[in-house]
Amino acid sequence: MSVHPTEYRYQKEIIKYLSSHEFNGLKYTYLKDGKYDYDRFKCIIPSETLGFIEKTQPETYKDIIKYTDDSEKFISKLVDDSVKRNGLIKTLKDGVEDFNVGHIDLIYFNPDREISQSYLKKYQENRFVVVDEFKYSVKNENRIDVVLIINGIPILTMELKNQFTGQTVRDSDKQYVYDRKPDGEPLLKFKRCIGHFSLDKSEIHFTTNLRGEKTKFFPFNKEMNVNEDGYKVSFLWEEVFNPVSLLDILEKFVVQVTEISKEWSDKNQRVEKEKNEVLIFPRYHQLEVIRNLRTSVKSDGIGGNYLVQHTTGSGKSYSIGWLSHNLNTLFDKDDNKMFDSIIVITDRRVLDSQLQKTIKDLEGVEGVVKQIDENSKQLKKYLESGGSIIITTIQKFSVVVKSIQELSGRTFGVIIDEVHSSQTGKTGLNLRKVLSINEEDEVTNSELQDYTNSVVKLLSDEQRSRKKPPNISFFGFTGTPKTETLEIFGTETIVDGETKKLPFHSYSMKQSIKEGFTLDVLENFTSVKRWFKLKIKGDDKELPESKVKHELVSWVDSSPDMISEKVRIILNHLTQKTFNTIPKKLSNGKTQYSGKGMIVCSSQYDVVQYFFELTKQLKEKGWYEKCKPLCGFSSKIDFHGEQFTEQDLNEISGHNRRESIPDGFKNPTNRILIVCSKFQTGFDEPLLHSMFIDKKLNGVQCVQTLSRLNRTTSGKEDTFVLDFVNKPEDVQKSFQEFYKTKILSGESDPNELYGILKDVEGYNLYRPSQVDEWLEIYFRKNRSDKDLQPLVDSIYNQWIELPDDDRVRYRSKLSSYHKMYEYITQIIDFKNQPKLEGYNIFFSLLHKFLNVSKPSVELNLSDSVYLDSFKFDIQGKNNLFLDDKETSIEPKSYDSEGMLIEEETDLLSNIIREMNEVLGEGLPDHLKKPLENLTQKIENHQEFETTMSNNTESNSRDWLDKLYLEINKENFKNDLEGYKFLKKDNIKDIIIQGLISSRKESSSRI
Repeated sequence: MSVHPTEYRYQKEIIKYLSSHEFNGLKYTYLKDGKYDYDRFKCIIPSETLGFIEKTQPETYKDIIKYTDDSEKFISKLVDDSVKRNGLIKTLKDGVEDFNVGHIDLIYFNPDREISQSYLKKYQENRFVVVDEFKYSVKNENRIDVVLIINGIPILTMELKNQFTGQTVRDSDKQYVYDRKPDGEPLLKFKRCIGHFSLDKSEIHFTTNLRGEKTKFFPFNKEMNVNEDGYKVSFLWEEVFNPVSLLDILEKFVVQVTEISKEWSDKNQRVEKEKNEVLIFPRYHQLEVIRNLRTSVKSDGIGGNYLVQHTTGSGKSYSIGWLSHNLNTLFDKDDNKMFDSIIVITDRRVLDSQLQKTIKDLEGVEGVVKQIDENSKQLKKYLESGGSIIITTIQKFSVVVKSIQELSGRTFGVIIDEVHSSQTGKTGLNLRKVLSINEEDEVTNSELQDYTNSVVKLLSDEQRSRKKPPNISFFGFTGTPKTETLEIFGTETIVDGETKKLPFHSYSMKQSIKEGFTLDVLENFTSVKRWFKLKIKGDDKELPESKVKHELVSWVDSSPDMISEKVRIILNHLTQKTFNTIPKKLSNGKTQYSGKGMIVCSSQYDVVQYFFELTKQLKEKGWYEKCKPLCGFSSKIDFHGEQFTEQDLNEISGHNRRESIPDGFKNPTNRILIVCSKFQTGFDEPLLHSMFIDKKLNGVQCVQTLSRLNRTTSGKEDTFVLDFVNKPEDVQKSFQEFYKTKILSGESDPNELYGILKDVEGYNLYRPSQVDEWLEIYFRKNRSDKDLQPLVDSIYNQWIELPDDDRVRYRSKLSSYHKMYEYITQIIDFKNQPKLEGYNIFFSLLHKFLNVSKPSVELNLSDSVYLDSFKFDIQGKNNLFLDDKETSIEPKSYDSEGMLIEEETDLLSNIIREMNEVLGEGLPDHLKKPLENLTQKIENHQEFETTMSNNTESNSRDWLDKLYLEINKENFKNDLEGYKFLKKDNIKDIIIQGLISSRKESSSRI
């Protein structure tokens, strides 16, 4: 007897499990070849179907026998006609009809609610059959490894491979592509099965549409690491294909839709809409998150927060759509509908058309989905009537706050698309106010009436509105959760004995890349360094040093000569690399390459500069007719005495202004898109292959911008990034934060708020009783604003006499209190402490009044300097590897001491001389590396962030000075020349000032 692992043994293990386990009274029966009579043309085992009908609909079965001569032929034709006309999934859900016999049910789905015993009996008569070596073909004796059948109708197929025999899941894919072609084979026709699964012992792929070489497979994997209990893929038959699960998938997930795509028509020379019927089967992470959320909501009750961290390109629209419909039909253990309304919110001002269509496509009952595309009155109407899935924008919720007074007793499920940008701040507060059931918590109306000061009630009401109402469950989706998002929406979980907050569910960037569902945009990353020399022209003058250095670098980077050279570099990469990617075979046998590029600029003015320079160089090289640029920006830009909008420039490239820019970019002639802020998020063009970055990017913005490249399409094997501005290690750091699951260690300390308040009161610029009086005036009806002024003026007069550092620190404390209070009241209930709300109102207005900024100095550098020389140094191509680890972060601290910005001045000639020493192209190559290493070591020092955040500039400078000298000592033995160069006071001062200036730019301004 052979014990060598084979494909057949693997096959038998799956069948044994399915046929030996019972699920809610249901189990598979294993039928061997010859034990069933399968109609290969009609794709049915009629005896099984009739047996199901006889048990569940006896009167109908009698009519079939009565009105037909051949019952098996009758039911085979009736089902086959319906599947050909409507598809399998619609046929199963709707059943079939016959004039004489009437309606016939073909399946009974899971009883999610309290149902009658008669329905339960019918449900348990569902017939699940598993067969192997299934002879399906009408042409030959070809066989499929495993087929699952319900009530005589094949539902899905599986082709298995065993790595121990030298074959993998990709061999299964090839088998489906080349040996399972649908032409002339009824079972393999589109919409006849809900899915075809390829699997080995480690990985699973599936498709819902066999199209020969055009077949597209999707990954279907639970996890990419080891399963200690056996095969990595055993969840497929144990969890997904068990009878209860499969019925749930058929009823609530599989959907047949018409997807509208826009493609360029060579024949008509325009972008045209293409309608394609698509059968949607959920990927595993989508199925798992919806099921886990259903279970948790039923267990937890209403009022929970759930964060879903699904990476960019993971199919979020369908996940949100499935969740909205599943929640809308969710019932508690007492058979009560859990939510009166489900509200889907996007933070875009114009409703996401794809999201709208997806949710509408999943609609099982006509009229359930309501799109708020008119005004806030429409929103109010649907909220009050209930029973709907409402799709709207966060802006419309903000408008309707005051118009809805009573929604008492209503319950809501709120699903937020891109939760990190829409739930915090005023819009999130307004959303909670609208949906609040106006509960009084522990402070009753009668208790409030006993308060001597009516202001307390107003403050209490305002404070309670910040607290998340118990009648709302929030479900937030994002691929890039911020710290605040995790603390508000994260799920408390014990990790290594400590309580931490994690996303409720995660589908990581790592898994998406490893599965091949999205591309790794950091695999081909090339950075460019630039060196330049400046010279002064005209009179020398004394100017603010830090500001001038910053302005000079910006001026140089945007100078026509620099833009021209950057365009030359970009065009070289476009023509050598980008325009030779994403091949497609044409009907005439030729190959068309479709790769496109995007240039990301630091300003809208630079977009215009790039557009004209790119157009100029393309024409000079004779490439313009085959490669034209489009651009995207929102303002009207003055350029060389003329004003231009994006439409004006795009018309120069032949773009029709009535056509959207994404549509125009599909034109094969339009190969380059130049942007500043537009299209860095939410832009989905699979042919986008290369990105050229001329803008500072970090954190979420960096990840979202570069992720425009990660979409897959036929022939797209990689991506390319050329970056003129950002260091590779900074880009790597931004992506690392969201590569795997993000974890919040600890929680915000509410005592920090009291500490900030104590610091403010320590300056003795007001008495608490004065604030009480001021608030009474603030809430007084028909008050005059002049009545608010005396206390504010009194504080200002005292504040202006404080030392400079104290003035800055005081104002910073006011801002810290306001920011922390707005945030922490979403997490913590400050029970019966309305005075904290009062201080929040007072401090937020006082902070604005106490202005410490000085009038900015207008600089016109073009009249004072000129660019003498420059060069670019293209670094080698890097693969920016990311560590295989979760990102653990600490709660955000809001307390800040503030920093006085000391505007040191110097002669322009000295400033230019110092910059040339560091940034000049004459700096020898062997001195560049020590300079870079020293700067990087300072920035990576464990105390750098804390010191720079919590000290004045002079204190920070002193600390940096000592650290600089200490680190430079390391060069003494290894690189004496580098040591001497870096020891120069002017070089040290330039680097330290650069670190301080860079820190100011990246920090939020007070």
